[in-house]
Parts: sequence; C-alpha cells; structure tokens
Amino acid sequence: MTTGLLLLDSCTVINVFATRRMSDVLIMVPGTVAIVDRVSRESQFVRRAGSGDDADERDPVDLTAMTASGQLTVLSSTNEGELLIYLDFTLDVDDGEAMTAALAIHRNATVATDDRKAIRLLVARAVPILSTQDLVHDWCDRTNLPRDEQRQALLNIRERARYEPRLDHPHRSWWEATIGAGDR
Repeated sequence: MTTGLLLLDSCTVINVFATRRMSDVLIMVPGTVAIVDRVSRESQFVRRAGSGDDADERDPVDLTAMTASGQLTVLSSTNEGELLIYLDFTLDVDDGEAMTAALAIHRNATVATDDRKAIRLLVARAVPILSTQDLVHDWCDRTNLPRDEQRQALLNIRERARYEPRLDHPHRSWWEATIGAGDR
C-alpha cells in the first residue's frame, strides 16, 4: 500500500463508492487520497441494485462529506508539464484517467485504477498501480472485517458498479471465495 499520494481514477471511485463503505475503505489508506477535478465530474452514479423494480435506477456518487472532512482531496492541474502529458494521454483514455496519470507522473503518486488502457500507460511510465480489489482487500484484512460484511461489500461492487476483477487478478480467488461464502 502507498504511503504518499494515492490518486483514484473514475472507475475506482465508482467501484469503491459502490461498497457503501468508501469512507471506511479510504481511512485505512496511509497518506493522502485524492482525485482530480475531472474524475469528480466523471464519477456520477452507481446503480441502486437489489431485487426490486428500481434495481437499475441510478444513485448519485456523492463525495461531499469526504472532501469536506479532508479525507478525500480534489486536485487540479495548472502545471504545463502535467497538461502536456494529459493531452498526450487523452488520445488513449478518458479525460479523468488522462489527468490522473499526468498528475501521478509529475507528483510521484500511486494510481488506483482498473482501466486496462490506463494501466498500460502507467506501467510504461513506471507509475505504481493499485486496483479496487487491492484497496478493498487491504481494508477487509486490516480491519478484520467480518466475512458477511466483506461479502456484502463485494456484492455491492458487482451489482452497483457492475464490476468484477479480471480472472488473472491476484485477489480474484479471495473475491470468489468471499462472494461464494454466503451460498454454502
């Protein structure tokens, strides 16, 4: 886990917000957790989920309490070097991912992303990367979160953000075992 600046991109914000425990997850991250202003605008909603008729209705992603408390910082760029990298990266990824990558490169930050194209660009620039599953797994592990609460958080990610980790993700077996734990 990072101890400096951790930048969350849009997909990670949506996935972690979907847990309904984002504040709990972020409090376990050592260092500063931030998003770029573009990510704040791109991360608009998660699905309500559940079994009701309104399962596909959208719930807004509201980061106000976390930004007001200082738990989550919103950054913007005025640095020409960051803006040049941003423009270069927008050819391959969305604006939020591009600006997140640009700030990470110039500010020696770690990026939390699940976006394959963004990961490729960041790896080529030797930027440290974490995923949604790294953050959630670390939170569960460090807090000794009860298995049923872990399961609910992962189900919320799957249903509300429509995300599952890649088959080759290091925490995929934990994901499957935890979600499957309630079905036994």
